[in-house]
Amino acid sequence: MRFISSFRYTEWTLKKKLFGYMLVMAVLILLALIMGMLFFGRFDSTRQNIYETMDIQMDVFEKQVSTHFDHLAASGIQLSENLTDLLEKYCEHEQLSFEDFSNSESDILSLQNEMIVLLKQKLFQEDCSGIFVMLDATINTNLANSEYSNTGLYLQRNGYENYSKELLLYRGSAEIGKAHGLMPHRKWRLEFNKKLFPDYEIIRSNSFSSLEESYYFTTVETLPGTSDKVMLLTVPMFGSDGKFYGICGYE
Repeated sequence: MRFISSFRYTEWTLKKKLFGYMLVMAVLILLALIMGMLFFGRFDSTRQNIYETMDIQMDVFEKQVSTHFDHLAASGIQLSENLTDLLEKYCEHEQLSFEDFSNSESDILSLQNEMIVLLKQKLFQEDCSGIFVMLDATINTNLANSEYSNTGLYLQRNGYENYSKELLLYRGSAEIGKAHGLMPHRKWRLEFNKKLFPDYEIIRSNSFSSLEESYYFTTVETLPGTSDKVMLLTVPMFGSDGKFYGICGYE
């Protein structure tokens, strides 16, 4: 009995030793594999592949953004030309000069009624959230701070989806907006305050003879009265004689 008990004990001890040896061997093999992969640069290769993939994706994204901005700039230039042409044709038809718009509510509203059609059409054509035109004129020069008040229109998509067909009127005549299916924005105002318009003085001073040289992307700013942070593409509007009419562009 003592011999059998001693044999079983010895057998169990040998099993534990064998298990221990096999475990140590497995650990050593695993360490050898890891060291081999490190030695041959497999981990570095994987890391390098990740970096290269991210660089490629970043290059593609940068190209897409650059292409989008270039396309929007071209559209903004065309928008400026279209609005300027519309403005000058209105002045010619009504036998007005641009200076006659200030203090002439009827002419301003008639012009907005024509411009809003063009703005809606252009907004639906582009991948952006808003469109605007701000003229260097005001409905009433007798009001306080009228020197900072500029007439115009500012249309926004209702929501964050650029395919949304519902539009809000952020600036401009509410009556004109409703007639064209636009509801007033909750922070609606009749006119712009050019003191609050992002980089307005820079935009005005950068008005060169060529629109291709004059378009400008503003810094990211919060729209007055809202929490919306926007960047605006702005393009000046001026006639063939160099007269400055205002600015227009996209949000």
